[in-house]
Amino acid sequence: MYFLYKSIYLDSVDKQYKHIITISHPYPPGLKPLIRVVKMPKLSVYTSHERICSLYAFHSFIDASKIMPVDELPTLISYILSQHYTIDYKLSELLKDHSQHNNSTILAFY
Repeated sequence: MYFLYKSIYLDSVDKQYKHIITISHPYPPGLKPLIRVVKMPKLSVYTSHERICSLYAFHSFIDASKIMPVDELPTLISYILSQHYTIDYKLSELLKDHSQHNNSTILAFY
């Protein structure tokens, strides 16, 4: 089972925080070409270590040199379905309501 999350990312080029789509596992079959590792900067100079040092994010469908923003989610869902995955809507709703992950859970699929 795989999970998509809405994560906050500091774009080093634009110097802006953005909501991006990340995934729980790095390389599910059929989605590997869309995923890249994103190193997360320290959130504060006062933090000695971070829990998460990198995330698995998707390339944008519009510009592959950029990370996929949340507003491309409908296109990503269509692509996931075209790769013969099944979206678990009930589990996705449960996870949205009771997420203990730092990032917001968007959906679960297998």
